[in-house]
Amino acid sequence: MIKNLRVERVLLLILCILMIANLVFTLQAREIKVNNYETQTVISHVPYIITQSGNYVLGGNLTCNDSKGTCIEIQADHVTLNLLGYTLRSSSSDLNRSIYGIYAKDRSHITITNGMVEGFFYGIYLEDVSREGRYAPEYGWHTIKDIVTRKNTFRGIRVEGLCNTVTNNIVSYTGGTVFYKDAFAIGIESIGSNAYIIDNRVFETYATANGEAVGISFTGTGDALLARGNMIVNTKHPTYDSWGIWASGDTGVFVTGNRIYGYNHGLGLAYDSHGSYDGNLVYGAKDPYRIYTPEIIDGGNNQDIQWPSH
Repeated sequence: MIKNLRVERVLLLILCILMIANLVFTLQAREIKVNNYETQTVISHVPYIITQSGNYVLGGNLTCNDSKGTCIEIQADHVTLNLLGYTLRSSSSDLNRSIYGIYAKDRSHITITNGMVEGFFYGIYLEDVSREGRYAPEYGWHTIKDIVTRKNTFRGIRVEGLCNTVTNNIVSYTGGTVFYKDAFAIGIESIGSNAYIIDNRVFETYATANGEAVGISFTGTGDALLARGNMIVNTKHPTYDSWGIWASGDTGVFVTGNRIYGYNHGLGLAYDSHGSYDGNLVYGAKDPYRIYTPEIIDGGNNQDIQWPSH
């Protein structure tokens, strides 16, 4: 009898310990959830400068009324900016405007996601001024995903530095600036090594006067670059010249499974480039594949379809 009572007490004690442990875990989980919520800083006005690491969200649709400067500037590393489906917009219609939508210089681990950036000179520009010296390893590691850029006059998205990812964005109606004479228009521009440009849609990119329109550009130097699964479309003929995908300089690039429509040149790979291209489809280009170097390997299944004759 006494032995059974002792066993029951031991079992009851173990049960109590388990219940207390579960309660502590639950309280910790709630605290973590609350703390994560509390660390989300709501941006309710612009211009706005982010000076500390953390999570930031838009509090609604926001409009910048200036024609120059920056709407949201990020001056810290390890920042996540979630637009929460809202739009960050410039109200200026001046084709000479030079305002940036979202901008950072010499930063690392920035994530920008989930919303629209409309009407700026640069929609999103993550700059790395160390690039003249082949990039410092502490800059870059950025992610831009699930963003719509629209009616930005010079660049939709430009990201520099190392190990950047631009994926699942819609970049539309880029071009028209007169800030530079014969300005190039580029939907997505990447500068630096280990960059992935994947599963984006780039529509209606048109340069100014005798500038060139480029859907996706790997500009300058860089290795281990990937452009995969992108849809790049123009429905009007360019004023001067255009390239669906371009890689320049000492560039190691792999271009696979992209669809390019309505550009003078589908894919252009410059003299110093090396890498491969495969599984791409170019429609309606006068010059579907301009490969300037034997260092580029044709991996096969690259196709071109000409405009139907009338």
